[in-house]
Amino acid sequence: MELVGERYRPGLGTAIQVAFSLGYMLQPVIAYKLRDEFWYQVAATAPNLVFPFVVMYVQISSTRLLYNTARAACFLL
Repeated sequence: MELVGERYRPGLGTAIQVAFSLGYMLQPVIAYKLRDEFWYQVAATAPNLVFPFVVMYVQISSTRLLYNTARAACFLL
């Protein structure tokens, strides 16, 4: 939330809460479809295993690097 301007903070906060709410609502649906406890655990864990690798390839520069090189304004739009 601190990386966006003041104008976009309410919308971003709402979007984050909507994402959490959808996740909580989808859990029972996934549990109903995947009756076996093992496959439910695999489905719940898979995004946590994939997300760090996606972030490594998508994130171009770190916040500290951009801030120290005075290019912070390019990502604080």
